[in-house]
Amino acid sequence: MLALRDPVTNHRIAEGLTIEKLAAVVGAEPRRLQPQLERLSQRDSRLLESLSTLNEPAARYRLPHERLIPALHRLMGKLLGEIEQARLRFDNAFLAWQKNEKRAHYLLKGADLRLIERWASQIPWGRAEQEKRFFLRQSQRRRGIIRAGTAATAIALGALGWVASLQYQRIEGRRYLYERNYPPELYDYQHQLKKLELREPLDLERFTWLSSDGIEELSVKALSSSNSIAGLASLARCSSLRKLTLDLSYSQVSDLEAISKLSNLTQLSLDLSKSQVKDLAALSKLGNLTQLSLDLNDDQESDLEPLSELSELTQLSLILGGNMLTSSKVSDLEPLSRLSDLTQLTLDIRYTYVRQLEALSKLSNLTQLSLKGGVQKDG
Repeated sequence: MLALRDPVTNHRIAEGLTIEKLAAVVGAEPRRLQPQLERLSQRDSRLLESLSTLNEPAARYRLPHERLIPALHRLMGKLLGEIEQARLRFDNAFLAWQKNEKRAHYLLKGADLRLIERWASQIPWGRAEQEKRFFLRQSQRRRGIIRAGTAATAIALGALGWVASLQYQRIEGRRYLYERNYPPELYDYQHQLKKLELREPLDLERFTWLSSDGIEELSVKALSSSNSIAGLASLARCSSLRKLTLDLSYSQVSDLEAISKLSNLTQLSLDLSKSQVKDLAALSKLGNLTQLSLDLNDDQESDLEPLSELSELTQLSLILGGNMLTSSKVSDLEPLSRLSDLTQLTLDIRYTYVRQLEALSKLSNLTQLSLKGGVQKDG
């Protein structure tokens, strides 16, 4: 029925349309459309008028009154095609813009603008084509300005947040150092250091201040009351860090997972004597290690299997014993036999449970061996 009104003026087509023209507009077969038109033009419906003349006996159909058009729009609602919806919204917005002194507030925006852009090539522009196209361009320009402003605001807020975050990290880092009797200024000149040795014991759970990409060597010791080294995971930010000396002796630390994040390490010196560490699995993730010094004297760990994963290892120092009262629970050196690139080995097995050194015979590249203590004979 909406095909019986002029899409430009939105008025009914007074002369009406034949079945053939209506069928072409709506994409239907004339023979299927005719019964529908006849039913709508009957007296009890009167939703259409049927016109015919002597000169043109073929029936033409038209809307009986202009007032039907707004009602049809309301009834059709979502059933209207997107093209028709786009035209109606465009015309309404254009008229509102004209009547309100062409103020920017009345330009197209949001979903309406996107719909009209999608079907712009199908919208009949009519006599005011030039002004309508200008209206559409102004709407698009306004959207671009708003988007640019929104993006700039987001960038500015992001930058502000980043600066605030850096400032907060600086304050917290300086406070951490001050509370542990180190100069707060160390936070500011950390980036010029290549090597840093902190001899006073630290709370390594909160050790998150170091972020220098120039630091290559670091030495730290845990407080005896420490039960976590989680803060050391932040050292992954130190991209140049290659050597770490970590003293966990006499501490309550039991988990080494934090240092498994430091995959760039090539040298690690780890003192676990009299600590609570029971698992060396985290070390197996340090695949770039070439040098490892490990003190397990009086430690809870009894399995060296994770060390067999360190395929790049060329130098190993392993302290398992000490005296008759304190020694490691390790008894099997077999995992060491799989360190095929090992060239230097320092081994302290005094007063340990180690009963044989056969595993060492499989180290075909070994050229230097330093051995303290000997195997204990059963009985």
